[in-house]
Amino acid sequence: MSRAEKSASAERSGHEAELSVYQRAMRERLLAAPSVPGPWRSVGLVPVGGLLGIGFAAHPDSGRDLVMVVSHDGHGLFDAVTGEKTARDRDPEPDGSTPDEAADLSCPGLGPINGCRVRSVVP
Repeated sequence: MSRAEKSASAERSGHEAELSVYQRAMRERLLAAPSVPGPWRSVGLVPVGGLLGIGFAAHPDSGRDLVMVVSHDGHGLFDAVTGEKTARDRDPEPDGSTPDEAADLSCPGLGPINGCRVRSVVP
């Protein structure tokens, strides 16, 4: 290993050292991305462990955009404008509750969209 490689390796965080070459390149690409284009704006950060997919729906009463997050820790529903958590299900029914279990990559809705299926965009 060259001195430059050792130096670069030492500068990486503990988690980054575990990344493959491809993953490091993707991380660098994402970190170098410009600000989010309008009309999008950051409304906060919500850590999601074990992300399986996200999907979008409209609130049936207000029409507001909702973001549904599906992870190994359950399902969450957020208002896309404010970032407010609208609903949470930490223990969804096991059958058909993750996008990889349905041919159309959908999951059962929760909270105000309970009874609807939400198509997921799988990461």
